[in-house]
Amino acid sequence: MAGPTTIDWGDGSAPEDGPETGDVTHKYATDGPKTIKVSDKADPTKTTTVEVTIPIGDGGGTPTASAVADTSDPAGRTAKLTWSAFPEGNVSVTWGDGIPAQTGQPASGTLTHAYAAEAVDEQTITVTSEADATKKATATFTPTAPAPEPSVTAEADAGDESGRTAAITLAGFPADDAVSLDWGDGTTAETVPAGTTTAKHAYAAGVEGEQTITATSATDATKKATAEFTPKAAEPVPEPSVTAAADEGDATGRTVAVTLADFPADGAVSVDWGDGSAAEEVPAGTTTATHAYAAEVEGEQTITATSAKDTTKKATATFTPQPAAAAPSVTAEPDAADTTGHTATITLAGFPADAAVSVGWGDGTAAEEIAAGTTTGKHAYAAEVTTEQTITATSAGDAAKTATAKFTPGTAAAPSTVARKKK
Repeated sequence: MAGPTTIDWGDGSAPEDGPETGDVTHKYATDGPKTIKVSDKADPTKTTTVEVTIPIGDGGGTPTASAVADTSDPAGRTAKLTWSAFPEGNVSVTWGDGIPAQTGQPASGTLTHAYAAEAVDEQTITVTSEADATKKATATFTPTAPAPEPSVTAEADAGDESGRTAAITLAGFPADDAVSLDWGDGTTAETVPAGTTTAKHAYAAGVEGEQTITATSATDATKKATAEFTPKAAEPVPEPSVTAAADEGDATGRTVAVTLADFPADGAVSVDWGDGSAAEEVPAGTTTATHAYAAEVEGEQTITATSAKDTTKKATATFTPQPAAAAPSVTAEPDAADTTGHTATITLAGFPADAAVSVGWGDGTAAEEIAAGTTTGKHAYAAEVTTEQTITATSAGDAAKTATAKFTPGTAAAPSTVARKKK
């Protein structure tokens, strides 16, 4: 320079006037690299520059390093490193993920590094002066966790005891996108709304063996996953049945007791007793019923039970009522051993064999009890009794079992007409 100068110290402070030659000092407020520019005051085009690092002689003070996510990587897995204040020369950078150090880097600068998918925790980045290993700085960076691969898991739905309903769980699919589900059984694929992570599907009775369930993102077919599910073999559905037996509560054997099985529990059952009477509706869930056949009903009867909910569910059974017991009867005729014709001989029929029979002879005398199982009896009328007498026989065990006969003492003619009384 050929005269006074202007000095710009490179730290933002106002330029100062300087001499043509000689020493000039300046105190910096900040550390780091500085560019000092000296210009001829008379001719500013005449300029020289000097690069210095503050503090002088030790590479610029305390080395620093910082790391942020590189904005050019939307996945958030690339670090952008900035370092400064290292001694003159090169530095090496280790990224904390085990890859070799990057050497030969400038004393200050920036550098980016993309972390592999397996790097998921906080990474410690170290910058070290290659000229003086004691000069180093560190920074930390945590790569954003990589998006998980889509997955689908399948298990039997706990709410279906048959084991034929699959319950699936979706994971790793875009949360803002629907997912298409192919259940593997030939049914139409089902679309579940965006953000849905569970779904269920009941397999039809004819579907057997392992089924491959495929879940696919509705907008990105590369996002898909599969799972296997084997529906439990369908239990055979038992056919409805009806059994018939004599009702133990009816000693005549003319009342049938039926037992219904495997009809729909939520529907009534219509029972046709086969005797022409109106069908009886047995309420839903009821499994037994009884029916007494009228006295005139004879022979085998076909009982038909039909579900009121599903008429294809039906079953039959047969029952033969015991023949109706004959009505009690009593006949009376003159005793052949009494030539006067005043002794009546009676014959009983149709009375219960396990009970005595009380016989009123119609002549005012006390009734006579004939022992159980006995079918004949005799009675001698007084000589003065000559008009027709009504003989009445009644079971001592069941007063409804009774019969009468007529007898006229003194008449040795043919037996009188038999009179019968129904039960």
